[in-house]
Amino acid sequence: MKHESVGVRRHWFLWVFRGSALLHFVTVLFVMFVLFQLSQGSWLKRFRFMQANEVLVTISWISILIAVLSILAVFTILLFTLDRQYRVILQWGWFIHLTGSLSLFIHVFIQMFVYPLLMKMAWETTNPLLFHHLDDWEHLLVPVISVFVPSCWAVGGLIYTAVMFQSPGPSHWLHWWSLLVWGMVLTGAVLVRWIGSAVVFWQGAAILLFVPWLWYAAEDMNPIGNEMD
Repeated sequence: MKHESVGVRRHWFLWVFRGSALLHFVTVLFVMFVLFQLSQGSWLKRFRFMQANEVLVTISWISILIAVLSILAVFTILLFTLDRQYRVILQWGWFIHLTGSLSLFIHVFIQMFVYPLLMKMAWETTNPLLFHHLDDWEHLLVPVISVFVPSCWAVGGLIYTAVMFQSPGPSHWLHWWSLLVWGMVLTGAVLVRWIGSAVVFWQGAAILLFVPWLWYAAEDMNPIGNEMD
């Protein structure tokens, strides 16, 4: 009966990890080829792009939200499957990652519901005060999405990676792979000051590296001996 339970749990791990991998791959494509275009140029140019691609833009934002929920599920699974003697440290990493994820959620909801309304009003009235208001929102949100969110994710990921090095379960090469991914994410948060919007492609590359890590880690997680309590 215990072996049957472990088999079910491993199958569930496979679905969550590999589902998250596919979601992240699709989301990176949406961000780089749709949402990146939405962040470039004047506000009027962005509004025209959003009107012409409204469905695609909405799907892109929704894909981000689902991908964030999936990676939270992955971090939660790892919280209970990695060495339990480091559970408190892992909980710190989980809460730091959650903080970044909640910040991203707020950012996405503002992009989905506040920006379109302000851009439509600015388009209809051509009131320069509305454009200044949009600029103020952007100056507030850009550091959140380019520095704060990836920093939280990177710190949380690096904490998990450090525990992986001390855990007998995952393969050793997955430890170094995880270190590379979260190191790239943190580096992107630091370099954004100098490389500007090009950081999207740097972070996109980091997430694309994370996709195969999720795929292979799904088979490598050992649900035996670290029961979810």
